[in-house]
Amino acid sequence: MLARVKVAPLFAVPTASARSTLPAVDRDALRRLVKTILPEAAVAALRKRPRRPRAGLPPTLDPSILDQVLGEMKRPRPRSVQYQNLTTWKNTGTFRLILRFEHGGEERLIYKRAVYSLEEIPANEGLPVRQGPPEQVIAQAHEGPLTKFVPRAYWTQEDEDGEYFDYLWEDLSVRHEHFLEYQKLHPQTSVCESLAAMHHALRGQFAGREIAEFLRFDEAYAEGIWVYTLAALPGYLQRTGDPVVRTFLERQDEVRAVFLDSSFHVDRPMQPIHGDCNGTNMWVRDHEGGLRLKAVDWEWAGYGLPHADIISIVKWRPAEEQDEFLRRYCAAAGLEDIMQERRWLRRANMERAMLDAGFLAKQYQDPARSQSWFRGFVRGSLEHLLHDTEVFASGKS
Repeated sequence: MLARVKVAPLFAVPTASARSTLPAVDRDALRRLVKTILPEAAVAALRKRPRRPRAGLPPTLDPSILDQVLGEMKRPRPRSVQYQNLTTWKNTGTFRLILRFEHGGEERLIYKRAVYSLEEIPANEGLPVRQGPPEQVIAQAHEGPLTKFVPRAYWTQEDEDGEYFDYLWEDLSVRHEHFLEYQKLHPQTSVCESLAAMHHALRGQFAGREIAEFLRFDEAYAEGIWVYTLAALPGYLQRTGDPVVRTFLERQDEVRAVFLDSSFHVDRPMQPIHGDCNGTNMWVRDHEGGLRLKAVDWEWAGYGLPHADIISIVKWRPAEEQDEFLRRYCAAAGLEDIMQERRWLRRANMERAMLDAGFLAKQYQDPARSQSWFRGFVRGSLEHLLHDTEVFASGKS
């Protein structure tokens, strides 16, 4: 972590007295008003539009920190600075900084303020794990095999209570492509070999060490996430009337018997994992005939099934595509018992589906944070859980 130093600020920011004269804006009330006036399709379209860059720095970034980082990068003071908000569903989040210099040239950085308080993310209440601290561990790993799979962190900071974390990261969009966009043009290209290499790097990076900040996706987690999700679904059903939710609640005893089966925690292949390795958190570029992968958003990193990262990528893909991804991953990772790996993949699917269903069902019930696409994810996740329950119960897993 970089030490704080006193330098002359490059950018003026309003003083506390100046800020107090500005009119207060109730952001939650504003969101509710927009949702009331506009149909859901129009609100969704507005969210997808890229935010226009604004002059200056994000409100929570100290100008002296940017000065310090640029000094360590041996870059001059920029002629102009703009920032672009990259987050759509939280008050805080991620920003792109666009720095332009006097004699030409441009530098881009990512500033992230990750806030995990209940005020910012009410759905965190009752979660059996606390996301956030693992990313601080990853950001401070400046040497070792994992560094080729993560963006470079130029500066990190944690507040005293651990409620938020600040970062200045490398902007991967300069040399990498977002995996979802890349895949549209290269549908046959997979990241399975790169994912196996990243898992190998995670094992090497933290070998022989127990990382206290990492989450534990173990038997206690399974029991906790079951209680969390079952508490969130009745209120969600009342709001939506979704018949899939009703069916799930009617069959919860069947699902519970499978989901909390203690045999799943015997000889469980646990290792450090990303924990939220979906397509939105991966950036890739062509490299020596394959794909070089870098992953972002490590808030959910922990000890769990490596299959949890696989299923995050292929969860909504057809069964044959899932099987092909797993087969290639196993070949790259040196895993030979493909039938056993399929069993673990299905188990990982249940754990991910349980988290998605509970977290988004709870989030949906908050008018300030509700989004229409949550409903599809909740329904799809519960359908996965019902299907996998039937497969495991039948003994055909």
